[in-house]
Amino acid sequence: MIAFRMRTTAWVVCLAPAIAFADGFMTPRLVGESGRMVKSPRQEAILVPQPRQATVLLRTHFQQGPRELAWVVPVPARPTDIKAGDDAVFRDLDAAGAPKFHRTSRRAVGWGCACSKMSEESADLAGVKVHETGTAGMFDYAVLSSDDARSLTKWLDENQYALPPGADPVFKRYVNLKYFWLAMKLRADQPHGTIVAPHPVSYTYAARELTYPLVISTLSSADENEILLYILAGQRYECDNWTNATIDPAKVAFDPTSANRSNYDSLFRGQLAGDPHSFITESAGWVNLRFITDPRQLPAAVGDRAYLTRLRTIVAPSDMDRDVALRPGSSEDVSSVYHLSGGRPAPRPLPVVSAALTLGLGAALFCRGGWSRGAGSLILISVMVLCST
Repeated sequence: MIAFRMRTTAWVVCLAPAIAFADGFMTPRLVGESGRMVKSPRQEAILVPQPRQATVLLRTHFQQGPRELAWVVPVPARPTDIKAGDDAVFRDLDAAGAPKFHRTSRRAVGWGCACSKMSEESADLAGVKVHETGTAGMFDYAVLSSDDARSLTKWLDENQYALPPGADPVFKRYVNLKYFWLAMKLRADQPHGTIVAPHPVSYTYAARELTYPLVISTLSSADENEILLYILAGQRYECDNWTNATIDPAKVAFDPTSANRSNYDSLFRGQLAGDPHSFITESAGWVNLRFITDPRQLPAAVGDRAYLTRLRTIVAPSDMDRDVALRPGSSEDVSSVYHLSGGRPAPRPLPVVSAALTLGLGAALFCRGGWSRGAGSLILISVMVLCST
């Protein structure tokens, strides 16, 4: 997909108590989750293959929000059922499939705390067919087809879609493949403020194969771009024309200096350095979709249970030279939970300071009020330390 700014602007844990009484036990603690790895544009898509058709829910991010926003997406067949989506479904699937890092540590006797964190055809231009126009949330959209790339770019230009240099060969590629186009721009009645991540847009198209168009994104790409794909199907999916890779769980270790307190991100980038045309399968397995905040965001055919595959990569514009063809793949599940090894957790300053202050208070009480108050304070100190380390 490609996002354009209009010509009038420049380019575009919860705390859960775990109680145990023994002379010591081992408990996993969630110490981090894998989040965004780049500050550049990020594309996310939920793809739902069905018999003879596919449904796609797209979400994109920008480094800086354009004052007026336009979005052009090539689609293998005519898109239908075009509507606004909700960010919540992406958050839900991220919670289910994003890598999570646990560290096992030994606890003393006492309390333990486990933390987890319109629709009528408008006038056509010669060589361009406008099949449908309408609105989807904050966007006005038009469904187009064309057998001539120059006519298509002329239509977009005349309708205030400011195309970047070098657009012609990219558009010609998709025109030669007989793709349709979903052209969207911010509605005139919408406030034109800063928009960093507009709401998702979903559509359905007839297809026997599943493809994510990526070459078009070279026209609005940054130095590096994060692509995150979720496939909800009846089995695991993988790339057909990109290398499929995974992260070796045995190599994932504790790293107190990283944001998610593991070396996962460095392993991820190291894997891609060896082959930039790679997608990493971060998780794959059956999930119960009853946790989805709004099930209406997904096709009814998905039901309450589906096989969720999460694919992610970081790619430079020079390597965005092919779309992503997807196909049913291996039957092996991929866990998103990593148990970290090595290193020693860095002390968290707030609990340490709290314990020190309480220790000083306990000592003062002991000196002035006798054993009973001092003992109570020491017990309080013990509870705080056990729950905080």
